[in-house]
Amino acid sequence: MPRINVNLVDVESGFEVYPDGKYLVEITSKSKVAKATAGGAYIRWIAQIMEPEEHAEKLISWGTSLLPQALWNLKAMMEVIGVAFDEEGFEMEDAFGSQLIVENQVRDYNGQDRNNIIGYFAAE
Repeated sequence: MPRINVNLVDVESGFEVYPDGKYLVEITSKSKVAKATAGGAYIRWIAQIMEPEEHAEKLISWGTSLLPQALWNLKAMMEVIGVAFDEEGFEMEDAFGSQLIVENQVRDYNGQDRNNIIGYFAAE
């Protein structure tokens, strides 16, 4: 077997879990449509935290399902950030650089705490 020469010592594993609360974030171009899973396809949003200051410049991630019965969540987010959409959808790139306030509520997932975005608000 070949040896893979990479230094993983200082690499963070996954996203930090942040306390319950509201965070001003900016959506990054690292966001992408994820492959379909048992729960269906979804968009994995990755955003840089702008405020509060103690978490500034760190990343937070959340998903919005593309299943028909869950599109209300994606629509709510698009309306908050002002991305235009029509019957055929929207341009994902239009969301990049958008700022919004997300509300995080920590939840347990298989014995581990995870960020859980439960609301979107316009950036002030």
